[in-house]
Amino acid sequence: MDPSTVAVPLSLNGKPLGVPEDNHRFMQARGGDHTLTAFQCPLCQCRNIKGRDLTGSWADRLFECQVIRATLDAFWSKAPGTLKGHCSEIRFQLKYGRTVGYCSLPPLGPWPIGEDLGMRHAIMMECRSFEPGTQGRRHITWGTARKARTVHTNLWEISPASGMDVTFSTGKSRFTATKCPSQSKWFEAFSRGFRIRTGVMTRQDKAYTLALVHEMLNRFEQDWEKCDGQPSVKWISAVMLFLTTCLGGMRGYEVVWTDLAALIHDVEMCEMEENPKGVGWPIVGRFKAEGGGIGGHVIPIASVTKSGINFYKWAQRFVYILIENGMTEGWAFVREDGERAKATDYRDIIFEKIIEIQMDRPDLVDPSVEVYEAYGIQRSGRRFFDTECQIAGVSKSDIEAQCRWIQDRAAKGIPVPKDMVACYSDYRHMRPVLLRPSQAL
Repeated sequence: MDPSTVAVPLSLNGKPLGVPEDNHRFMQARGGDHTLTAFQCPLCQCRNIKGRDLTGSWADRLFECQVIRATLDAFWSKAPGTLKGHCSEIRFQLKYGRTVGYCSLPPLGPWPIGEDLGMRHAIMMECRSFEPGTQGRRHITWGTARKARTVHTNLWEISPASGMDVTFSTGKSRFTATKCPSQSKWFEAFSRGFRIRTGVMTRQDKAYTLALVHEMLNRFEQDWEKCDGQPSVKWISAVMLFLTTCLGGMRGYEVVWTDLAALIHDVEMCEMEENPKGVGWPIVGRFKAEGGGIGGHVIPIASVTKSGINFYKWAQRFVYILIENGMTEGWAFVREDGERAKATDYRDIIFEKIIEIQMDRPDLVDPSVEVYEAYGIQRSGRRFFDTECQIAGVSKSDIEAQCRWIQDRAAKGIPVPKDMVACYSDYRHMRPVLLRPSQAL
């Protein structure tokens, strides 16, 4: 097996920081591994899965390698200390058995022909893991590879084979005893070992800093003046996506579900006020934890934040530009063909501005940072919101009240969808509380 497929700690410069005892991790089995994890050799697994002996063909050689790989992953799901203590206790049991004249331990094999313990699905997951990755990764991440398990589980549940499963219910709780191979105890051990070997090294989107956000807005303002307040719809949409994710605590894919008619209505309402405190950003459709259901939300964003970010001014500009281009209803973020846009449509405008700042102001963006890899159009703004709210001392309850999580929690996890009229009614009533997070930024 290629040792490079085993995750090891890395230094700041990317140098491996492994220790000598890690040299054989996932490379070979340890004495006693078979006493903690069920084991069958490649020949037995070939008989179980293919119904014949190994032939030495290219496909069989690959099959044998993957069986060994999956077996080692299952073995190494147990820590060395756990295995050592387990084997020590086995020796005591064997000693006592010799003393009293019988063995209390069950036979560990052979398994019945056809019982692969989940190996046929584990091999598919191993194969999936060797697909090329993105963002400079040699292979796909654990989070992607594990979807193979989900596929097998979902297909099992809709297949005739699931008729062997048994469902138990008591009160409002339901439990299912399943024979799905990808949910077996052996597969669970394999999956855990696979995760440990590949390393759950998720690369979170880097958060924008408050200084960077201000510099971005300063430069966007300069661009606005250069075009005499007549920018393209795509440009002003990119600025608003950036601002709304940062100040509204939303992810990029949530912002693009903005109801334009409702936004125009709220901006007009703000203009009627002598001193508007905030803009209600209307979202309709699949949002937060609604599981794809249809609901409405109004996310309150302060007109001017504590640090001086003028969101209201940019919201007015956004609305006016859209109206001038004949857009008064439907989605606020759209492509030229009229379809609802995706957050990634605006990535280049935002990230190229960050790169520009990186070249001029290395104090704001580290020159060693790969902007397109480090930042994300979906979550960098949301992470800025969370971080700056914590720095500003915003309470968790205020953040949750703004994002409506309290309602869903009170409903025991069941989303509470509302139409836009009901959402605006709640927003107007609770606006002083809901504006606290963005006002503090």
